[in-house]
Amino acid sequence: MPTHRPRRRLRTALVVIALTTLLCGCLGLAAWGFDRRYADRIYPGVTVYGVPLGGLTVAEAAVTLQADFPDLPLTVRDGERAWTHTWADIGLRCDPPETAQLAYRVGRSGPLLRRLAERLRALVHGYPLAPVVVLPDSATATTALRALAPEIAVPPQNADLLIAADGVTPLPSRPGKGLDVEATVAALPSAIGVTPGGVVLDVLTH
Repeated sequence: MPTHRPRRRLRTALVVIALTTLLCGCLGLAAWGFDRRYADRIYPGVTVYGVPLGGLTVAEAAVTLQADFPDLPLTVRDGERAWTHTWADIGLRCDPPETAQLAYRVGRSGPLLRRLAERLRALVHGYPLAPVVVLPDSATATTALRALAPEIAVPPQNADLLIAADGVTPLPSRPGKGLDVEATVAALPSAIGVTPGGVVLDVLTH
């Protein structure tokens, strides 16, 4: 009975095992080198509102954010309407040291598979982060919201008649509404939504 087929299969299996072992060793070595290179640096691909932080230390990232953080838009909403303002209009600002720490933790927290997935995602597709935002104090927020109040206010409307060629249409009265500054200031921590795509402020009206 010929024995060359079992021997060939054995050789093929040994070659596959050797190549698999070599590949795993190369991947392990590459991962070790990658971790060693970025041991005290943020992994490549991590950004905060377009500011690249990959390859920087936490201290360098904080300085970069302090210098390059953009003047971002802020969407103010009352449930029905929306207005575009800037962070400065409401007294919001980025916390560079805390945001840099947050960026450094990408790929370093949680189970091993999660850490590896975050590193790979950052490297291949990028990893946009929302910054840590410092809210204004009550006095600053109150002043800022009072400045926005006229824009948000809706005057009351009396009942009226719309006269057109096809007839007369009664228009009901409509109560006015205005910005509830005190309630919005009190709800500020939960009224602010911070995401990698932007910041939203949901104001309260009365």
